[in-house]
Amino acid sequence: LYEMLAGDPPHTASTALGILAKVIAEKPTPVRTLRDTIPQAVSDAIDRALAKHPADRFPSARAFDDALIVARTTDARPAARRRGWAGWIVGAVAASAVVIVAARLIPRSAAPSAESSQFVVAPLADAAIGRPPSITADGSSLVYSGSSDAGRKLFVRKVSELQARPIAGTEGALNTFLSPDAAWIAFTTSGDKLMKVPIGGGATTQIASVFRYSTAAWTGPDRLVVDSYGQQGLAWVSSNGGPLHGITTLDARLRDSFHVLPYVFPDARTVVFTIGTDRTGPGAARGQLAVVTLDPRADSQPAFTRLGIAARRAIGYVDGWMLYVTEAGTNVAAVRFDAESHRVSGTPRSVLEHIDGKIDIAALAQNGTLLHTRQLEAEANAPVLVDTAGVATPMLTGVIGSFMSPRLSPDGTKLIVQSTTAKGNDIWLYDIATRTPSQVTTSGAAVGGTWTPDGRRTIYFSTEGGRDALWMRAVDGSAPPERLLNAPGIFAVTISSDGTQLIFQRIIGGVWGVWSAAMTGDRTPRPIVVEKYDAFMPALSPDGRWLAYATNESGRYEIYVRPYPVPGAVVQVSQDGGTEPAWSADGHRLYFRDGRRMLVAQVHTEPTVTITDRHVLFSDSFDGDMPMPHRNYDITRDGRHFVMLAATPGKQPQTIVVLNWLTDFRARIAAIR
Repeated sequence: LYEMLAGDPPHTASTALGILAKVIAEKPTPVRTLRDTIPQAVSDAIDRALAKHPADRFPSARAFDDALIVARTTDARPAARRRGWAGWIVGAVAASAVVIVAARLIPRSAAPSAESSQFVVAPLADAAIGRPPSITADGSSLVYSGSSDAGRKLFVRKVSELQARPIAGTEGALNTFLSPDAAWIAFTTSGDKLMKVPIGGGATTQIASVFRYSTAAWTGPDRLVVDSYGQQGLAWVSSNGGPLHGITTLDARLRDSFHVLPYVFPDARTVVFTIGTDRTGPGAARGQLAVVTLDPRADSQPAFTRLGIAARRAIGYVDGWMLYVTEAGTNVAAVRFDAESHRVSGTPRSVLEHIDGKIDIAALAQNGTLLHTRQLEAEANAPVLVDTAGVATPMLTGVIGSFMSPRLSPDGTKLIVQSTTAKGNDIWLYDIATRTPSQVTTSGAAVGGTWTPDGRRTIYFSTEGGRDALWMRAVDGSAPPERLLNAPGIFAVTISSDGTQLIFQRIIGGVWGVWSAAMTGDRTPRPIVVEKYDAFMPALSPDGRWLAYATNESGRYEIYVRPYPVPGAVVQVSQDGGTEPAWSADGHRLYFRDGRRMLVAQVHTEPTVTITDRHVLFSDSFDGDMPMPHRNYDITRDGRHFVMLAATPGKQPQTIVVLNWLTDFRARIAAIR
């Protein structure tokens, strides 16, 4: 088209090598500079089609055609003159597009387009898929954080093969994000870092410090957009490392709770993300889609536009249709979207359904392969009693649900646990002897309960009313809930054995710290351990004199003990990493976890804290490493058993690959029209 309008190709030289050198070094002269009768919009469209980087070009011939049609409608010259050039250009482009697309997509035998096919990725014994996988741009490989006997690390698995290749140096990896050229894997770690590693293996390098369950998306080879799992807005960071630069800010007036799950359009500038309001604790992000234009050169944050589309996340942009996972999680839907005006139009159309299960994540490769995970039922687990050798026995026979944060009553006869259902998160009580359940809270926004020392009430975190707060309620329902204190970013509360002090973690500015507040009287929160590094999962000794907690001050999470409430010398308990500390009832032992290992340290506190022994009790596969950091187990008073949560076999998400899915997508869109 450039040569049709300008009379010469965009780059000329006497040899092919000379042309290649100019392609690499020079931008072509805009056609409007050569012929001022060419409309600016047409010239801009051609410039974009000739961009050096593939991510800067139009994602398809249809999108190029759409841009020229828009150029025709926006041309301000007289209609007769406009019809002359516009009709000729559109006709020429249409004819060229037919020839080019036919040559690329239709084999010489003139066979029809390949039909789609799908299959479930079979699990592997020592490279099982842990966190949701990513798919390379060419659709050939899956990249994921996997669980193995050697610990969690990254794996690359060819779609066509039955084995996976581990990537050395990626221990502790969680979420994965692939660069558009599939040269790099960015990934978050359990140490709250965003790292990168070549997909073929090599040295890992740190990009930034981020929350472990943050998600990210590449905007090209040199930049990523990152969320902060609901604590702040979106930010961008250089893939070579450096500071985070804010893109969006939560709007308190509209009760924003999170800006998460960025998806970057092929133009490398348009970012669609999910806005949630009135957070109700950990769980799948739901809300409405919003869009913002990324401009790293801008001095201020750009305005973003709420699209009014209820969704979990955007996953693709094809032929002018934006694809997203619906709020219910049972469908992938498509809606017309103009990336320039940031407007949606028309009625959303369902293009993939899983009525028999929820779609967790979905990703579309450039070759049309669709990857998605399907949860056939709600993630299920059950409380189990685990002895000090790691042997588990059922605790509440027949009780299966989606549980978190088990806590035994002071007398050991009852168990409170957070239960997640379609209505949200609530605290439930189980009588261990009779297995009788009773619901303690009904707001759908109650998380992480703990017992008061008298065994009559539970204290828990809730966002009821749209505000982060600690609440207390009698477990027998004899009194209404009581709000104890409001504190943005509060989580994981515990109470001193004398019932006078609340100890909890709190996140401010993206950094966790340990705080306390009086149980009665003035409940103003006061900082205990608040630094530039994370400190969380506080555990107060039975005598109330020693505070254990996890912190990444050294570069990885370790367990430390310090005096309480008066500050004093800090003693490191763990040696090779640790989180989720818990004291024995006599205060002489401190238990903690390191990935899939349960450890114990012998602690002496007189005259000062000393550690005389530490060793591994057992390796396990019980639930831990939760989205919001907290202790996800409890200990019986005699120290002989742990209450842990064991996943129910057969309830894990399926990873599904659909080859040539765009064939189905386009056929369905055409049928709807």
